[in-house]
Amino acid sequence: MNETPAPPPPTESNAQSNAAFANNRQRLWLLGLILLAFALRVYRLDAQSLWYDEGVTAEITQRTLADLTSWTARDIQPPLYYYVIWLWGRLAGWSEWSLRFPSVFTGVLTAPLLAILAFKLSRIRRAGILAALIAALHPLLLYYSQEARMYSLLTMLGVLMGVGLLRGVGMEGRKGEGEKGGRGERGKGRALCWSLYVVSATAALYTHYFAFFLLVAFMLYVLFLFLSRGPIRNSPRHRVTLSPFPLSPLHPFSSTPPLLSSSTSPGSSSCSPSSPPTPAIGRAALSCGKRCATC
Repeated sequence: MNETPAPPPPTESNAQSNAAFANNRQRLWLLGLILLAFALRVYRLDAQSLWYDEGVTAEITQRTLADLTSWTARDIQPPLYYYVIWLWGRLAGWSEWSLRFPSVFTGVLTAPLLAILAFKLSRIRRAGILAALIAALHPLLLYYSQEARMYSLLTMLGVLMGVGLLRGVGMEGRKGEGEKGGRGERGKGRALCWSLYVVSATAALYTHYFAFFLLVAFMLYVLFLFLSRGPIRNSPRHRVTLSPFPLSPLHPFSSTPPLLSSSTSPGSSSCSPSSPPTPAIGRAALSCGKRCATC
């Protein structure tokens, strides 16, 4: 009686090729969602005439730069968005389609940035794809991406702040990350992440003052990490250390406060693949729950 030969065991090269195929497929999904977001935002972009607030944008940005700066100094809105439209209008014109296109551009950028943010939080690529899908189809994001106002730019900068902050505090949780480069390279990478956060936070504050509330939320997040630094420091994956980079640009001329960043311990490569490390935020929440349970 002939026996069916057993299939050969999967080799390392096959596993790598399957992973590469999955990554390429997810990149195609993300690219398709970006194109979908663009198509939905440019569809009938100039179907309606400018309403009052958009008319204010059109009128103010056609003034001289000095008059524009003087007007925004007396108004309730910061000047960054108007500076962008002031430059864009002189390059592309002052039609409804042209005035609204910068909001389309920042609205489309929000989709991949939100995908990155979701992936950094969950370490699941499908979560990033789902976040990009939500950003592409969300009615409010679509609405403000077709309006000649600063809200689409503010949303994009807020998501960019979150990406920079997560990377700055070292929540990526990549296995063996500490072995890829020396301390100098990790320090440069951390500096770039904090710089991204500070630049995007400053730009958000100069776009709309409501960005202050988002900064407060991020400060509370970092404060939570600081208060729960015990379980994070004792973990084999991450240690909370002091960093010279500022948390927010609210006091740029004051002495730089010590802030939180992350460094990977040298022994991180000894983690067992069968038991992946819990993210630091999860360990902190678990520790707080155990403390409350013993109260």
